[in-house]
Amino acid sequence: MGKRPRIKKNENFNESQIAHIDSVSDFTQNCASPNAKFIHKYTDFEIEIWIDKHYENRVNKGDENGFREGIEQDKVIELIIESVKYLFHFYMILRLTNLINFFNRDKPTKHRVVVKDYRGTDTPLNIVIEVHFLNYSQYEITIITAMKCQDFTMSDGQIYMSITDTGVNLNRLVKTNQISIHKISI
Repeated sequence: MGKRPRIKKNENFNESQIAHIDSVSDFTQNCASPNAKFIHKYTDFEIEIWIDKHYENRVNKGDENGFREGIEQDKVIELIIESVKYLFHFYMILRLTNLINFFNRDKPTKHRVVVKDYRGTDTPLNIVIEVHFLNYSQYEITIITAMKCQDFTMSDGQIYMSITDTGVNLNRLVKTNQISIHKISI
């Protein structure tokens, strides 16, 4: 254990004194220790949400088929905020480099993720987002487009998250086949 001095037990201390020390009751088990105490919560994590002009036109003007129902900005933002925690979970667990774009002047990336929300409906809300790392603890998410439909078209190799009432699935479309990458039960 090394040659550093050890904390000596106070022989005048008895167990009944523990109840008078408030901080002792704050010690509990966490991931690293059976005897740890919470002291600080870091909340300086910033996510900017932007909208592409294409999405804004679809919300305000519709398209050649008319006004798009169910893609209102507040619903889409709520879905993005809900899905960010899953996106970062998948990124950290799986180390997938095509979920988040990191600035590279010589070879810029434009990886996009489709988020499909099936909660409480058979017709999912589909949003296409692009996530960019700006700085440590600062990210930018741009809403490219959104549609509420069953037959949302995706490209070969496209990664998408399906959020259901029971879980979140990360999938990839490979030659019109859905390949499951990872699942989270909620």
